[in-house]
Amino acid sequence: MVTDLADIAKRQLNRIRVALNEGGLKYLDIPNDLFGAGIAVAFSQTDYVILSVMAGGMESQLLLTSGILKDIARDRLEALEVCNNFNKSNTAYPVFLHDAEVGWAVILQQTQPVEVLLDSPDYLITLVQSLPQIAGQYRGTLADSRLGGQPWAFDDEDVNSLLIRSMM
Repeated sequence: MVTDLADIAKRQLNRIRVALNEGGLKYLDIPNDLFGAGIAVAFSQTDYVILSVMAGGMESQLLLTSGILKDIARDRLEALEVCNNFNKSNTAYPVFLHDAEVGWAVILQQTQPVEVLLDSPDYLITLVQSLPQIAGQYRGTLADSRLGGQPWAFDDEDVNSLLIRSMM
């Protein structure tokens, strides 16, 4: 049963791969089948987006995730305040605190219906290109906060960690 759901997630992501290829975007497969399937599209060492499809009932949705900062201070009030301040004027690009035992992070994530994105491949490409830019801009605004942290790097460890966080 779990294998069937993971297979559905992989098939959905394969459909997204075709649209990315047709839009001229290159992607990197992320070898992690724990919760679903994912790929990464990189624009620089810190600006990239994870596209993932989660198994277990969410196979019709594509999660588009960009990391803003990782390893931030464990100050819930400050983190929620900076996220809420950003979200007030940027509702198209939701930012949230992802607090986990392995470390706290601020992440930007959109959830979009796969069928809508496949019906509008230009919209998909625009989303993929815009999320890392917005995340980068927001990263700059956090410099004044007490959260500290560091940007997510486009390396195996951070890409895999962001994939897992995107589906939790």
